[in-house]
Amino acid sequence: MLLNALLMWLSAYGASGAWDAARPAPFDAVGGPSLPRHAFQLGLREDVAWLRSEYPAVCPDVNPSFCEKQPLPVHVREEEVLVSRSSLSLRWGVTDQVQLALVMPVELRSGSVDVQLVDGTPYTPPYLELHTVDERLVGLADGRFYLSMVGPPTRGWDLAFALGSTLPWAKSQPDPYRAGAAGRAHTHLTWGEGVPIPLAYTSVAWRTARWGLGGSLAGRLPLWTNAEGLRASRTLGLLVEPMVWPAPRIGIGAGVGLELRGPEVWSGLEHGGQMSVFVGPQAEAQVVPRLALSLAARVQVMEQLWDRQDEPSFVMPFQLRLALDWRPKARPGP
Repeated sequence: MLLNALLMWLSAYGASGAWDAARPAPFDAVGGPSLPRHAFQLGLREDVAWLRSEYPAVCPDVNPSFCEKQPLPVHVREEEVLVSRSSLSLRWGVTDQVQLALVMPVELRSGSVDVQLVDGTPYTPPYLELHTVDERLVGLADGRFYLSMVGPPTRGWDLAFALGSTLPWAKSQPDPYRAGAAGRAHTHLTWGEGVPIPLAYTSVAWRTARWGLGGSLAGRLPLWTNAEGLRASRTLGLLVEPMVWPAPRIGIGAGVGLELRGPEVWSGLEHGGQMSVFVGPQAEAQVVPRLALSLAARVQVMEQLWDRQDEPSFVMPFQLRLALDWRPKARPGP
């Protein structure tokens, strides 16, 4: 019943279609142990995700302008994208419980496309040059800003709640579906949504000297359509992380995640949308008293697409995250 309600909430409107899945899961380091007043924490994160899509291309949906000129045989498009996101994050303690967080990401994307007829024969469709997929791109992605409330540790419990927004400084793209239908070159690789998108995050963690369990819930709620006609997706992510500490400074555990993405809306038309379940190992180590290192891998074990099967819908079979957090010694405030 709860899952049905979430699916209805996501499908009402919103957007994170095929290519928006290129962005790693929406879990930011805005929670965690509270920072003392006027203390700050720097973080470096490297997220690597592999996306793939395979779908049949049939006239006239594949490209109406070319299908009007000549009939195209039914063929299968196989597309792959490797996304590497490097993020610099800064957390600052306004008070012992109130904190600000800023995340600034840069992305490297490398894509490739392979087209075959249904019998496996290689095929080069006449419209292929209009799709700028087989390329390597580097660009600035939208940043994120949070104001968070972190509760003081109580008998091993840590609580955090944050509200924020994306910072739409990255370049947005024209409607790729409208451009494709008109026979113009286009790309589905969007860097930014063009408008601020409200964000929300909450986490809870419990830890003893040897065991621990954490959980977080993150989502975004787009309210506006940008100048190019895109309204970004409603997204909701749930993550549960059991951990064990075999040594005081070394933690080993696993993560189980559920991600729900609503369809994206381009010029009033919905595209994409999916539900995914991820699992994977993770580890963390306190290298020195103020420097922490963590590593996590996520493998997709289940996905459910909500869009038409003749549209490009990307799934993310694998994701890897490496994080480094440094917290300088706090200086006494005035």
